Amino acid sequence: MAGAATKGYFKSVTEVSSLRGTADEKGYATPEGMSIVDNYMFYATINDKGNQKLNVHDLKTGGNFPVYNGNPSKNNTVFTELGHANDIFVNKDYIYIAVGVDGRPQVIRFKWHISNNKFYLDTKKEYYVKNKAGNDWKGVLFSGIGYDEKAGLFILKRGTNIYTAKIDTPNLRFQIKEVYTLNLSNVKYDGKTYNIPELKEKFEREHPGENLKCYAYQSMYYYKYKNKEGGRIYLPISHASTDDANRLHTGMVVVYEFNPKSAAQTLQPLSTTSFRVNMAAKYKNLMEFEGVSSYNNKLYFVANAVKTNAEKHTAFDAYFNDYTLE
Repeated sequence: MAGAATKGYFKSVTEVSSLRGTADEKGYATPEGMSIVDNYMFYATINDKGNQKLNVHDLKTGGNFPVYNGNPSKNNTVFTELGHANDIFVNKDYIYIAVGVDGRPQVIRFKWHISNNKFYLDTKKEYYVKNKAGNDWKGVLFSGIGYDEKAGLFILKRGTNIYTAKIDTPNLRFQIKEVYTLNLSNVKYDGKTYNIPELKEKFEREHPGENLKCYAYQSMYYYKYKNKEGGRIYLPISHASTDDANRLHTGMVVVYEFNPKSAAQTLQPLSTTSFRVNMAAKYKNLMEFEGVSSYNNKLYFVANAVKTNAEKHTAFDAYFNDYTLE
């Protein structure tokens, strides 16, 4: 892309596709976690009853496809055993899901494959997370998951905390190794500095009793550098505008350098790279970031959106113009 850069303030996007359910999944219009491997974007959608299904958007062909249950006893039914997919990480063999349901295993893994031009999941494994002391961390849910292949570490997110973890496959556990904090008090974009926790507190104080979702920290994306250690954490945040407190219109992505071998305990946001987009003109009622990943050296996101009161939830994916990851 001509003029593309790894640094700067990026505020324009190109929408790629509507992700409203395929013919096999009508009603599953609200997106949740997403992850991209090769040209396949895996994303979860949820209906108004809280049921979830997994889908694939082929970024080469533009096709949207359901994912089927590969268990022979399930008769090729559309796959629904997701729990609640807060976030997803996919590699060439497996899909890992950070589950957002209390009392359930915190991470679920499936093997995925393609057969006769259909996507399948099978071979389910359920993992609980152990804290640094080695005890099962019951009641703690994670909203982000990624992996650093060179370091051999999974990266989990909960709120504004980042955890590195080793997988203990025989015992079906993730063992927490280190804990880090994402600093949001000095986020810079467009030449200005913002204290997100203070803005969130102020916003909620000025709108008491309202069902606010301002400054919602959704999912996480860990991009591993190709030719050096470490990578970047991309934290998507959605927030409302002060004149329309109940509607999320603006999405931003805060970026952190992260090397599991040498990172400080508090991670500072990059001052040289920031993302912010307001889509209220098109999506009047809602535009909420749900997941971030990358394809073809571009930063993609999936959003939950509603244009007007008369319309139901829809979903779309898009990428930031003029930005390259490396």
